[in-house]
Amino acid sequence: MKLWTIQNFNLYEKFKETKSFNADENYVWDDIIFQYKWMVEQMKKRIGLPTSEKIKYPIWAWCQWNGVKQKRPDLRYSAHLPKGTNGVLLELEVNDKSVLLSDFDDFNGVLNYGYLTDTEEEYDKFYNELERYGVCHEDLYNLDKSSNLLNHYRAKLYDSWERIFDLERDIVDESWSGRKENQSIQATLWEVKWEQVISCKKFVAR
Repeated sequence: MKLWTIQNFNLYEKFKETKSFNADENYVWDDIIFQYKWMVEQMKKRIGLPTSEKIKYPIWAWCQWNGVKQKRPDLRYSAHLPKGTNGVLLELEVNDKSVLLSDFDDFNGVLNYGYLTDTEEEYDKFYNELERYGVCHEDLYNLDKSSNLLNHYRAKLYDSWERIFDLERDIVDESWSGRKENQSIQATLWEVKWEQVISCKKFVAR
């Protein structure tokens, strides 16, 4: 499987010596650490454990950056790295079994602790039910709060997140989910090895 990962140039310089790299947990923001840990558990379940106990979080890469016609990330766009940062785009060839693919846009819903659905009607139904019980989105997100009701709806919320891995599902409503051919597909893997690198493109982030 061909993937692309964008990394800081300083990491790349070290990578040339170490011949492998994995994620630095110091760069995981505290406010999304729950969602990252959820992804880690999904990876363990779906592709197996990391090769070392020292590996805590995944490396992120692109399988399909912006639809089927633009799989490779376009470095002319901003937000790949902080503006002015020296970076590298590494093209990789990796074993399919070592990668977990997921829908990038849906994962943004996970990061926002949102309920993922195929239609707007399903989405509204979930949050309208919460409102009838006097519960709001912030109550679900606040894990210090606990009750049978909250735990029930949290379980439904977490179950909905697993749809990000179902990349072959039918699109019910394109106005809600977008067109399949425009799908952005991200990849997570435990580590990157030097022998997996096909090419390297240096750039300065815009």
